[in-house]
Amino acid sequence: MTLSTEDPPLINTTYSVASSALNVSPSGDFPGNDLKSALEPVAGSTSQMCAVPGPASSYNRRMPITLRDVTDADLPIFFELQRDPTYNHMAAFTHKDPDDREAFDAHWMKIRANPEIKNRTIGFEGQAAGHIASFFVEGHREITYGIARHLWGRGLATEALRAFLAVDTTRPLRARAAKDNVGSLRVLAKCGFEVAGEDSGFANARGQEIEESVLRLS
Repeated sequence: MTLSTEDPPLINTTYSVASSALNVSPSGDFPGNDLKSALEPVAGSTSQMCAVPGPASSYNRRMPITLRDVTDADLPIFFELQRDPTYNHMAAFTHKDPDDREAFDAHWMKIRANPEIKNRTIGFEGQAAGHIASFFVEGHREITYGIARHLWGRGLATEALRAFLAVDTTRPLRARAAKDNVGSLRVLAKCGFEVAGEDSGFANARGQEIEESVLRLS
């Protein structure tokens, strides 16, 4: 699942692989993105991206974003991101209990130890702004990402995704977003993803089954 309002949070949770940081200047454009809760399916579903439309930002400085390996110091930040109700609503396919720190830690320990998961922390102005990752699910390579809500509307999700597509060059690459997550769908479209189908599933954050768009980058 994918989150984003300009580009806000993507979703979801990430994976780890070593590589040097990539520097990219945020575009400052406006849309959104996150993916179903665990890159490793937590509730029996695949990843999904999410984003919530946020207010237009007056931010116009061009500060670089970085992609780097996930560290232990990033996890408390990601946990707070996971607990944000607005973020969760847009991500939709989240953990059953976003406040369960023990489950969160166990999940991250597992995905960071999985060599098939490429996971990066998104850095902005010297701090962890979110995470982005790719993983295999049902034989397909998918992506997920999430940006802290206070940074939505600055183009970070779009720039982070563009940079990550140079880290994971697997094609085709899939992504998912709730059909009402217009921001995330916009971010994915900017990066070349096209809608390839539809799916539905129970969204923990909304307490009901919802429809999602399945996108593909060839």
